[in-house]
Amino acid sequence: MSNAEVYGANIHYDKSTTSFSLDSAINQDQYVKDINGIPYTWYNEQTWYKIYDSPTTIYDNSITSSSNKQQYYRNGQRVVNFYVPGEKKVKDDRKLLQSLASNNVVEMAISFKEEMSANQMLKQFPTAQWAWVQNPHADISIIPSYVIGDYAYGFTITAPEKGEESLSKDVKNFEMHLSNLSRADEKDTHVKPLLKSIQHKGTVQVSGVIITGTVKELLPVIKNDSINYISVGVIIPY
Repeated sequence: MSNAEVYGANIHYDKSTTSFSLDSAINQDQYVKDINGIPYTWYNEQTWYKIYDSPTTIYDNSITSSSNKQQYYRNGQRVVNFYVPGEKKVKDDRKLLQSLASNNVVEMAISFKEEMSANQMLKQFPTAQWAWVQNPHADISIIPSYVIGDYAYGFTITAPEKGEESLSKDVKNFEMHLSNLSRADEKDTHVKPLLKSIQHKGTVQVSGVIITGTVKELLPVIKNDSINYISVGVIIPY
């Protein structure tokens, strides 16, 4: 559960179901994305528990890549990418966003030109739902400088409308989960380098955000001068 709190852009644990047989049980955890208030099922993780063997984890609906390895998909939907701050300007998904119908509901990942504090981020992007905190030593990249959103580190912004006090609680919760995971046997994440980076900087620095909404709502956002890279994820209807 702590893994889910710090790992995977805009991915939230939803529910678990378990089915039993005489000598085994299968547990299924469901993970969803919040697409402008719409809970969109992203993937199911199944674990098979057997009496006489160790548990086996099965990932349904795994990520697939495009032919050029620069775009990934899950369930036929686009997986957002992030782009490391400080890198040169590159082609992104602005034209794709502009080509969509104005009433399409879209998940959009924004990567900043430079890292900024959480409070600065909220002032510039008051509708942000999830904040990316770059892990320089453990992010999983498609190609150098790109980070696959499903393997990015960060935290959910639970109530952006409540301002800095609520955001401060989100940041503290993020740091708490990182600290807990750093003392545990980790399954999928490597949080120690990230925790050490935050401690070295003295604060959580945000490298990007996830924002969702209609195309009409998102187009004005991409004009912000702090943005270096735009990546389109889930599109409803697709």
